[in-house]
Amino acid sequence: MSEPWTCRHIRLSNPAGPGEPNVPRLLRAVADLIERIGDDIEVLDMAMHTDNHPDGVWTAMNIYYRRGAPRRPRPQFEG
Repeated sequence: MSEPWTCRHIRLSNPAGPGEPNVPRLLRAVADLIERIGDDIEVLDMAMHTDNHPDGVWTAMNIYYRRGAPRRPRPQFEG
């Protein structure tokens, strides 16, 4: 029998205004958010999408994660 767990999610977008459709800015904000949430999470999925609004296109990301994931060593990449 598997143990129950909870999937949490966050929807993140840039603030409204001239920089709103800036995808690199949104990705940096997502990375910062994941670091602030903590090392005990496992990201299950991320989805980027755009919605059409009267003010224009709105880019956002949904991040699905769970807490209590086993801590794993960070991979070492050779440059």
